[in-house]
Amino acid sequence: MNNQSQKIALIIFVAVAFGIVSRMFPGFPNFSPIGAICIFAGSLIPKKWLSILVSLGMIFITDALMEISNPGMGFYPGQYLVYISYIFITIYGFSFKSNLNWTKVIQAPIFATAIFFIVSNFGCFLTMAEYSKDLSGLILCYTKALPFINGTLISNIIFIPALFGGYYMVNNKSFGVSVAKV
Repeated sequence: MNNQSQKIALIIFVAVAFGIVSRMFPGFPNFSPIGAICIFAGSLIPKKWLSILVSLGMIFITDALMEISNPGMGFYPGQYLVYISYIFITIYGFSFKSNLNWTKVIQAPIFATAIFFIVSNFGCFLTMAEYSKDLSGLILCYTKALPFINGTLISNIIFIPALFGGYYMVNNKSFGVSVAKV
């Protein structure tokens, strides 16, 4: 492993550890760096399959810890769609590899939030008995989920630029250059 690979591995390890720890403390609903870390991992880890594995591993570890501390809160029906949403978010991070710029960093919180909101709440719709399995039930599900979108969006607005900006400051790079080789 060369020096740059070691640096990337350390940065990803610290980001993932931060994601795990931050998700374990209750606070503002859905306020978490997880989506930002998934995009960051997708952009920095050269092997695509490994970036997805790192992202899913981080989420699985926090879910397992939450399940141990509060049964039923870590693992629940429909959760697979939450994992799928994070796979999509990590895949979106692949597009940052060849051409990272501030426009992408500014757009990323909106994209990551929308993907998480649409996919994860579809899981709620599918698995929760309180929603009729028709268009009105789907609309009700998304409407009831709206108060939670704020935490996701705010955390993505904070953590995505912080991760990429911090990475580039540490590496004395400017945006618009390649992040990692595909």
